[in-house]
Amino acid sequence: MKLKNYLSIFLCFLLIVPSVLSMGYGYSEKPFLILEPGLTRSYDFMIIPTSSQTMDYSLIIEKEILSEYLTVEPSELLNIKPDEKPFIKTTINFPTNMDVRDIPAGLHEVILAVTEEPEQNSRQGISAKTGVRIKHKILVLYEGKHLQLEEFIIPNINEGDNILTNISFSNYGKENINSINAKIDIFDSSESLVTSFLTDTNSLVSKETTYINGHTMEKLLSGNYKAVATVFWDGEITTIEKNFRVGTLRVKVNDFTKELKQNIINEFEIMIESSWNDPVENVYAKIQIGELEIKTPSTRLNPWQKTSLIGYLDLKNFEPGEYDVNINIFDSNQNIGSEKGKTTILKNDELQKTVEKPKGYNDYNKKMYALLILVVIALIGFNIFWMMKKQK
Repeated sequence: MKLKNYLSIFLCFLLIVPSVLSMGYGYSEKPFLILEPGLTRSYDFMIIPTSSQTMDYSLIIEKEILSEYLTVEPSELLNIKPDEKPFIKTTINFPTNMDVRDIPAGLHEVILAVTEEPEQNSRQGISAKTGVRIKHKILVLYEGKHLQLEEFIIPNINEGDNILTNISFSNYGKENINSINAKIDIFDSSESLVTSFLTDTNSLVSKETTYINGHTMEKLLSGNYKAVATVFWDGEITTIEKNFRVGTLRVKVNDFTKELKQNIINEFEIMIESSWNDPVENVYAKIQIGELEIKTPSTRLNPWQKTSLIGYLDLKNFEPGEYDVNINIFDSNQNIGSEKGKTTILKNDELQKTVEKPKGYNDYNKKMYALLILVVIALIGFNIFWMMKKQK
């Protein structure tokens, strides 16, 4: 078979590989509004294509509750070059005489889908359409009062810090809420109550957002905790929970190298984890095996970060066998962690590192190879048929 025929088969194979890209959009105002008859609101969006070719884009409003009140300009985007970032405008227009009684209360989404439309005669093969879905959130108010939790904030802290809480709410009801406050209960990891405190009290007007704060000066030991907020509002009770951590200036050693090689310089890796809620500067380790002690380069640990420290051990004068390992972790001022364990020094021909393949790895490869063979056979057959037909 001639070279050009092999090339045609190869090109046909490339054409079946899908191409997946992404795209995005930007906006100057988040599309959120409360349904009111007679209200009109417009939003501007900048579409950010990522295609490397000139492309058309369709703009389709998905059929949902309230979608009939959304319009978009222009209705489509044509011949958009890769470096262009076209603008579109959406408008939500509620008629003054609209009847809202049959519209379910709550938060609704009206979605505009912007999707690539490749040319029909494009020879790029099978490519996945990419696009974005622009959500417009519309709130239909509830009758009476409706408390909506926005956010429960209780940050991670360190030993000795005060506990601070901030809970924000919105009123999705048509009536004002006269009083909101909460009792905060703190439980440790064994579900035992550690401490309790009260927040301040606030009121909440319909369609508005507010917050309540609480704090206690009681100090907690390091560990994992759960805050349970019982919220009291105009005779109603709502309960919410949030987990948080109390840190201590310690660094845990999660693992370290368990096998080393005799008569060469070995890399020794220590997997560490910070238990502190602030950055820790100049963290390093001292590693001792027998009479040999080395120091690793230092690094910066972010709050609760997991990372590795790496040192290098020259084991020229060590006999094969099992050795005690002492690891001490330091920062600029003090020892902040330690670990003791054992490592094995092997002869050069005893250290055989193997990579365990995932379950089903071989079966998956066999299936893929079989599929590829079938595709190639089909393409070769098609190519031979096409050549014979051409010769006739």
